[in-house]
Amino acid sequence: MGHYMTALAQAYVQSGQQVFYDRLNYLLAELSGCQAESGYLSAFPEALFDRLEEGKQAWVPWYTMHKILAGLIRVYQLAALPTALTMAVRLGTWVAERVNRWDEEKKTMVLATEYGGMNDCLYELYKETGKIEFMLAAEKFDEMPLFQEIHDGRDVLMGKHANTTIPKFLGALNRYLTVGEDQKFYLEAAERFFDIVVKNHTYVTGGNSEWEHFGEPKMLTGARTNCNCETCNTYNMLKLEEACF
Repeated sequence: MGHYMTALAQAYVQSGQQVFYDRLNYLLAELSGCQAESGYLSAFPEALFDRLEEGKQAWVPWYTMHKILAGLIRVYQLAALPTALTMAVRLGTWVAERVNRWDEEKKTMVLATEYGGMNDCLYELYKETGKIEFMLAAEKFDEMPLFQEIHDGRDVLMGKHANTTIPKFLGALNRYLTVGEDQKFYLEAAERFFDIVVKNHTYVTGGNSEWEHFGEPKMLTGARTNCNCETCNTYNMLKLEEACF
């Protein structure tokens, strides 16, 4: 749904056709009716987030939440629909109230499950609103040990789920772009990550990964199967490339 709303907003901006604008307004109205009093908005129950915080398996609820929140923010940015920002702020408030209660142990446990670009979209929401709680919530999704290793130039990607990892550095870069020059560590980490992926893990086509995971550095063809170059990775690497540029 988040990707679809973003696509509609992009199509409206590029073409000016009313049909895209009307569809966006329709979707926002329907989704607003689904949004809980707490601000929660999703097609699955809030209990899945409780399960993660209890150390139980729950697929990838934060990954899906990222798509919803990012879509609402992008609709506001592209199509200037105030309802989208109102909904994003309400949903972001729900996120912030939950994650800002995490201690380091709970954070580590929850972030072991794929969570998309939650730091990225929360920094974006902070950029649009100036509300400090959204920046503090974004920081909860920053994985500093990983950022430090990559910043130091160490290729520690072997065996990591590729599309879990790439959005983390989109968030790191957005922290630099949002907060300012004194956050240069995050810019350098994102740039070094990009270089490591391109030089050590990328096929001539521009894609990366085998069965959604990074392999041994510079061992692409030698380990190639018929399930490589996940499109989610390419999408996120293009976003990272554009932002770095």
